[in-house]
Amino acid sequence: MNNSSNAHKFSVWSLPAVFALSLTGFTLHAADVKKADNANDLNQATSWVSSAPSAADIAVWDNGVTTANSVLLGADVSWGGVKILDPGGTVTIGGPHTLTTGAFGIDMSSATQDLVITSNLTVLANTHQTWKVATGRTLQLNPGLFTRSAGATLNVQGAGTVATSSIANDPTGSLGAGQASAPVQQPGMPQWVRETSSG
Repeated sequence: MNNSSNAHKFSVWSLPAVFALSLTGFTLHAADVKKADNANDLNQATSWVSSAPSAADIAVWDNGVTTANSVLLGADVSWGGVKILDPGGTVTIGGPHTLTTGAFGIDMSSATQDLVITSNLTVLANTHQTWKVATGRTLQLNPGLFTRSAGATLNVQGAGTVATSSIANDPTGSLGAGQASAPVQQPGMPQWVRETSSG
């Protein structure tokens, strides 16, 4: 009888531990939301194959977009990230609104086309983002306003080019306080940031 009672106590107390252990290996996966072949504002469901991406999703341009795609945000939007694969031409995201990118950053590691961002751009607070730019590709950033929120870190990878004429390479821009000054545009290995953080 005493053994049964001990066994019962063990199983009750072990449930939270088992639950916690099961969460340890849990990984969140973002959904890829593909851009439709049109120039509708990006906040509209009609701009996408299924529905507009959420803050947990990755906005994807692939070969379903058959020509260069110059589009406006239409409103402030937050996406988990942006991925450029193989659209029919350069992708340009513009307008007076703000694009906030989350933990998935900007992925051009397999891109066959360039990405230009002229809308406002914010790196989400307390996220570690990686911007990957493939050899021969360019990520052109000319935002009206660039914000690297508190606690955000940014790592630029790849042999491509990150170019900007409007983001300062100082504590308010890409590098952040305590980082050495360096040119923002550098083919091959952007000197922007092997790792830069804010806050």
